[in-house]
Amino acid sequence: MTFGKVYVVGTPEFTLGFRLAGVKDVIETPPEDTETFEKVIEEIINKGDAALIITTEEEFRKLPKRKREILEKLTAPIIIPLSEGEISTEALRKRIIEVVGVDLFR
Repeated sequence: MTFGKVYVVGTPEFTLGFRLAGVKDVIETPPEDTETFEKVIEEIINKGDAALIITTEEEFRKLPKRKREILEKLTAPIIIPLSEGEISTEALRKRIIEVVGVDLFR
């Protein structure tokens, strides 16, 4: 069974820690550019190889309400919006358990 890729999408400040942690599929989007952000998310979903998309809650909330509702209901990939102040291994682990229901760090 193949799990799929973990993508991180967001501003350079948000993605830096994930890059340093070794996440390979990191896509930087310009701050305040909701159109580019939305396009990148759609491209990842359409590729069909993603298991998780980790992004900023701030950028995610700027998407149109209907689009957010659709993305929140996806079962694959699962989108995990994090607030920029929430980025730590333990916070990410807890958020993934909350969203996915499985501890992926074990």
